[in-house]
Amino acid sequence: MKRYPRINDDMSMDISKTLYVEKYNVFDPENENIPLTKYTNDPETYETTEEYVIQLNLQGYAKKNVHVKIAKRNILSVQARKKVFAKNGENIFEIARNYSIPPYCDTDDVKCEFNKQGMLKIRFRKICVPNRSISLENMSDKEIAHRKECICVSLDIGDFREDEIKVKSENGSLIIKGKCLRTKKDARRDDVMVKRKFKRVYIIDHDIQSNHIRTKKEGNKLYIELPREHLITNKHTYS
Repeated sequence: MKRYPRINDDMSMDISKTLYVEKYNVFDPENENIPLTKYTNDPETYETTEEYVIQLNLQGYAKKNVHVKIAKRNILSVQARKKVFAKNGENIFEIARNYSIPPYCDTDDVKCEFNKQGMLKIRFRKICVPNRSISLENMSDKEIAHRKECICVSLDIGDFREDEIKVKSENGSLIIKGKCLRTKKDARRDDVMVKRKFKRVYIIDHDIQSNHIRTKKEGNKLYIELPREHLITNKHTYS
């Protein structure tokens, strides 16, 4: 006898994205195809100064049945599987989720935590901190020194070049800014454009001649001198 599809047969069900619940020939359009989001909450993502974190609630799944891996093109893949014993037999629930990882994350430095409450936490170390601006309003004893002849500032600027740093004085403050673009290799050895910048603000004395700032770069150090008004001996500005 030729069998014809029944009204409750799902001819287009995608097994990889849905879970099917058998209704014993009872047609229920609300529960024929149940999306995975019904069984797993949306992930929570947040960032700290050094890390990018993804949290996913996998309550009811055992640690041994949760698999995390990094796929190509900075894709995080999370797979989980569990068995549920119902009255009509054994049911197996599976989930598969993919998440895009920001390009400034190091996919070779990943930490995974799975606690007893079923919370999966995945931490990525940042290769750099995008669009981060550091402002230091108070003077630091390690960076600034007050002398009779001048005020001297020494600042570690890393790999910033001289043309990427601006020094100016206004409204009784010494302002140092740095901004650069660098090309770095990510975990997949692709070129990634990284933007970096910093800012320092120092309160200077009233008798400082801001029009005679002397700057000099030696290695990773930037040295700045601001002579006092009554002891100007060298008006040459160099950089």
